[in-house]
Amino acid sequence: MRGFATVFWPLLMFLMAALITIVIFLTAVSPGDRGIAFYVWMAVLCGGEFVIFAWSVNYSLSRHGRGLSGATLRVVHWMMIWWFIFTVPAAITGGLSEWRFSQYHDVVAELFAIGSFLYFLGATVLCLKDLELQAEDRATQPERVELQVWATAVDQAKEELRRFGAEHPDQTVAVDRLVKKLEAVRTSLQHAPPGKIGVHEEEGGRSARQYNAQIVALIEGLQPKVASLCAGGEDAPARLRELEELANRCESLLRQRQQFLLVGGAH
Repeated sequence: MRGFATVFWPLLMFLMAALITIVIFLTAVSPGDRGIAFYVWMAVLCGGEFVIFAWSVNYSLSRHGRGLSGATLRVVHWMMIWWFIFTVPAAITGGLSEWRFSQYHDVVAELFAIGSFLYFLGATVLCLKDLELQAEDRATQPERVELQVWATAVDQAKEELRRFGAEHPDQTVAVDRLVKKLEAVRTSLQHAPPGKIGVHEEEGGRSARQYNAQIVALIEGLQPKVASLCAGGEDAPARLRELEELANRCESLLRQRQQFLLVGGAH
């Protein structure tokens, strides 16, 4: 019901605007003076009114769902504004003037109509491409976000390790080495590539969820191990080596994940 109401009112306004435009053109120019250009200019102006109708409906519906991205929205808005700045005066001048409609004038009007069609066709292609890219992002970005959210956990582990290193100067070298490895892991998590949709040359897309699960499992085990180290106890060097091995396995899985998304291969 909401969708019907959203479309009905702009449609009614468009029909009224088109009717008024047609009446003005037909009233202002006598039948004997109506050449090809007269009807072309009238159609162009009505076409512009239809664009406003279609855009207003799209804008209203997008507020209840997914719409164009901000950049594309601004580009299309400006394309419409500039088209109207040039078209409305040209249509009024060309369609309602007292000029004798020559063949040259007819050709100019027809070329303008063709140019307007191509202009808005370009805007339509831009909008469709934007929606296509958004659809791809919705399919691929979750696999990236699934890893990015764990960068905070790595940051917390690094801070605790730095405090541990400050309290245990004899382990400073090992702690610094481990922190550098975790920094590399954190960078790889933050810049993890998204999943990959299929292309015409491939049978399907590539999902890295199995790699994600292994990486997340390792990071989940990182915090308890760091907490155990910082809580004290003996054998700190062995615990640090264990954490370093965990960081190495995590970084190795991140590299394998990236390689898989780039060229494929077995999990």
